[in-house]
Amino acid sequence: MTPVGRWLRRQALREQRAVYLEDALLTGRFGPYAAYRLRYFVLRYLTESLLHGVRFVVLWVAFEDRLFVAVVVVNAVASLISSFWWGSLEVMRARVRRLFQSDRARGIPEEIGGWLVLAGLASGTVVAASFVGLAVAVGAGGQGVGVFECYVAAVGLRLGLDLGARTLHSGVYAIRRVYRPLPALVAVEVVAVLAIVVAWPWMGAWSLPVATLLGAAVSTGLTVRYTVRLYRFFLWWPLELSGWRALRRLRGAPLRELVTAGASYALMKLDAFLVLALFWADGERGRPGELFVFFYLLSPTVQAGFDWAQLFYFDLKRLETARFVNLRARYDRFLARLALGLGVGFWAAACGLATVIQQSGLGVGCALLGPFFVSRSLLALAQIQAFSSRRYSRLLASGACLLVGIVGLGFLGGDGWTKLGGLSAVTAVVLALLWVSRGRPVGDPEPRRVLSPVEWIRTLQRVREPARVRVAQLAWRSGRGRGGLHPSAGAEAAWRQRRAAERIARRLASRGAVTTIGPDRVAWYERGNGNGAAGESWVFVAGGGLWESVASAGTCDDGPSALSAARRANLFGEWMPSDATCAGRLSAGGWRQHFLKLCPGGLVYAPDEPVAAGFGRLSSREKRAVFLDAVYFAERLWPRPSRGPFEVTALWTEDALRLIFLSPRGVDSRRRARWVRQIREANILVALTSLDGPDAQASVTVARVRS
Repeated sequence: MTPVGRWLRRQALREQRAVYLEDALLTGRFGPYAAYRLRYFVLRYLTESLLHGVRFVVLWVAFEDRLFVAVVVVNAVASLISSFWWGSLEVMRARVRRLFQSDRARGIPEEIGGWLVLAGLASGTVVAASFVGLAVAVGAGGQGVGVFECYVAAVGLRLGLDLGARTLHSGVYAIRRVYRPLPALVAVEVVAVLAIVVAWPWMGAWSLPVATLLGAAVSTGLTVRYTVRLYRFFLWWPLELSGWRALRRLRGAPLRELVTAGASYALMKLDAFLVLALFWADGERGRPGELFVFFYLLSPTVQAGFDWAQLFYFDLKRLETARFVNLRARYDRFLARLALGLGVGFWAAACGLATVIQQSGLGVGCALLGPFFVSRSLLALAQIQAFSSRRYSRLLASGACLLVGIVGLGFLGGDGWTKLGGLSAVTAVVLALLWVSRGRPVGDPEPRRVLSPVEWIRTLQRVREPARVRVAQLAWRSGRGRGGLHPSAGAEAAWRQRRAAERIARRLASRGAVTTIGPDRVAWYERGNGNGAAGESWVFVAGGGLWESVASAGTCDDGPSALSAARRANLFGEWMPSDATCAGRLSAGGWRQHFLKLCPGGLVYAPDEPVAAGFGRLSSREKRAVFLDAVYFAERLWPRPSRGPFEVTALWTEDALRLIFLSPRGVDSRRRARWVRQIREANILVALTSLDGPDAQASVTVARVRS
């Protein structure tokens, strides 16, 4: 077998083993999905717990009590700075997603390049500050360079490399997960600890800064290797690293959001200071207390109680759109059950480790650990959900409350176990506050320039001032079949249509909105009287021969009147149904029966109903394509051109997905075209009638079923 054949075989086997979000939603396989997502996490947790014990012994032997606490503080501060930077990169990830989804992927390398330049400046500042601090400490002490000073400088250098690596990783992580095999995931900790063990007989405590630098080099190298491989796959490599030109790309970055996103994510990782707060409460005369040592040894378990939730961040972002509000609710219920189960699992692991450490049971301490780990796991889920939904103000408020509670516990009397019970209570209170204040994801600070047809219709219906609707048709047209305009317009035509719509949207700014209709038309409305900013003359001049025609129905008193006038003038062609085609009502079940009668062998998915058995026969790739095709249909009301076995359409009501229809390609093309026309009209008529209440959930106004 050739190398290419072996690679393809490995990819096929990996695809068969993988269980993605779509598998869980379409077939209800949430258990296998959770196991697949957590498989490496559990192994990394076990490895980290084992190696952390070795690292603790080395640090305890190498440093006296006071310096040992200082080492913990240095690592905690470095962790918080790294977390702040990763949270701030949410702005970059959002901008990359926006470019990718709007077919402007060519600008992504320059966008990421600007952030890498900024990361380089931040890394240089951190490294310089570390070495300046080292020089100041050496000059003040007058005793030369010690192990502790070199260790702090090594941590600073590691942090500098981490800022750059996280920026490079986040650039592509906005679109796709970066796959790394298990050996690469655990290699960093293993290499660092092995370096200490091997070098200790010759170097003693000096092996600590050496191992830190070696671990940083290995971590950065592995991250760059596997990330760059994905950059090349997307054809984003090499990146644009042109200094000030790259930084100019960041002028539009919202500074306030950058700071609040970073601060909120940093506050989410307050576990780095948890041990210090308990040491403050339990220590005596500057010496580490019993509870401090205990929780330091359990810190991998405490940290895992937060880190597990971050594994689901990517899928939470995929479901953040308002169209998936019912899917997101179902997914959140699954994550809540998983958080509860993991909290109990971490509780059991902590009790087991504590028994091994102390060679005896914890008694009442074991009972106090239970509420702490369960509430911490649930709080981690609530925090990552809020972060993915851009609710930074709530995160900052909850993080501040948790920090105040931890600090307040340090002033209370009683032993350490009493304070642990108080910490569990504080965590539960913060969880309740964050849970009560949950809501829908916050909208994108930079709204989309080109709306979907349904969003455009709803926006136009809310206009209560004079408005005019215009529709422009491209000079290039796709072939026509019995079902009307054929959806396979071609990538070039779709790109030209999208670019033309974006140019009109920039011209309109806040005076109107733009959408695309079918494969060859652009529609927009503009508020106000007169010809407006995007009139026929400007469109033809700016188009440079791109347009075949530009038509308007004149200025009307308000948005609904302008839309009705455009429909009467047939500006939308076959794409928009006339009032005469509106008749009857079909329930969700009626739509299902009608589709299966028209397209035998088809599949219907309803998020709020039991999953159909036929979805279990689909491959993971086909399941992933189902949601992509459903979103494509929502954006254009045309099926996505593909070579897959199904043509996917969907029914959306009140910005929520109600039904997904999978029509086999083997069904007669005239039947499929008829179905596409009817379901398109149904989506449009739902937007036109603006149904509210339970009636919108159970039934929708639909087009007359034409023979």
